[in-house]
Amino acid sequence: MRLSRALQKSIPLPRFSTSRLSRRDNMAEQERATFYYSNMFCVAITALPIAYLLKANYWSSPEQENLHFVLTHNEHHIKAPKQLPM
Repeated sequence: MRLSRALQKSIPLPRFSTSRLSRRDNMAEQERATFYYSNMFCVAITALPIAYLLKANYWSSPEQENLHFVLTHNEHHIKAPKQLPM
């Protein structure tokens, strides 16, 4: 009796998508997209002050640039040539 009941039951097969590349738009993909774009926005906002600092002119007057040269010009040491002239 149990065997005949089990044989009469039919389990419907689920329908799978036709292609493995086609996906439904679900909430996880939308959250992933908003996370990606918010990270890109944060990177761009962080890059703005860095770009400004790289392009800024720190010399408020020509005398300040001259003073900086006078104080730091001794840092470049004179190197002897590898081969002495004969």
